[in-house]
Amino acid sequence: MNKVEELEKTVSKYDILINNYKNSIDELESLKKEAESEIAKLKKENQKQWIPKYIETYFYYDKDNEVVLCDNWADTNTDKMRLENKVIFETEEAAERYAEYQKAKKEYTYDFSVEEWKDIDMNKYIICYQGRELNIDVYSITKICGCNYFKTKERAQEFIDKYKDEILEYEFEIKK
Repeated sequence: MNKVEELEKTVSKYDILINNYKNSIDELESLKKEAESEIAKLKKENQKQWIPKYIETYFYYDKDNEVVLCDNWADTNTDKMRLENKVIFETEEAAERYAEYQKAKKEYTYDFSVEEWKDIDMNKYIICYQGRELNIDVYSITKICGCNYFKTKERAQEFIDKYKDEILEYEFEIKK
């Protein structure tokens, strides 16, 4: 075999490799588009919040009295505030589930005092959502507004073990 034939054979192998890569790239681009489409669909589903129609009955969790009540949607400021705070539900059962979660959260979490926040050697634990899973993180200096704190890592883990779906849905707006 002469040099020209060798090079032609090499070029032919490169053509085969290039075609394989092109097919792989096309396939990857197709898979990427499918994944992007699924992400958009899931985000849209997760963002859908039920909004009652005018005069339609809805159920809500009254945090001050720790009870589930019902009301009729009249598009008032109170209705809108409840909607914005995500405490209205289409069914009494859904509202009761949310109420039970709120009561459990109150039981499991800990309200550190000002003095305890000043103690940088005292760990304060929070639940966070990272990499598609719930994790426990430690804070000792700064209180983050809106976070739920736990006195021990074990207590936070117990809460995750018992209320994982509710944490994802109510704290991170991820419905399973």
